Amino acid sequence: MKKIMTGLLVFCLGMGTSWASFEASGVSKISRVLSYSDFREGDVAFELNTSPSLAACDGYYITPSSPSFHAQLSLIMMAYKENLNVYIHAYSDIAKKWPGSNSHFCPLYLIEFK
Repeated sequence: MKKIMTGLLVFCLGMGTSWASFEASGVSKISRVLSYSDFREGDVAFELNTSPSLAACDGYYITPSSPSFHAQLSLIMMAYKENLNVYIHAYSDIAKKWPGSNSHFCPLYLIEFK
């Protein structure tokens, strides 16, 4: 299992991006998962059990058009179901804010188990 998680982590880190607009959540647990069948592409959003006021992001989202959607969704659901500690990295740039909420939901970049 550790090899699988390490492989997914390396895969996600290998995707090129700018670190300037990133947020790291701190260690937390996923408290809520939302799946939308008719909004955009069938986006999945989730929230952590830490206070959003401590972070730029109130929650996080993934879209099915993302190349890593299925891997990320599997990790999100496993962490939620098993109540595992996670560490989330996301794009916090306001231009990438999810249009499905008035709150600032950020696109997920990396989910890490702690």
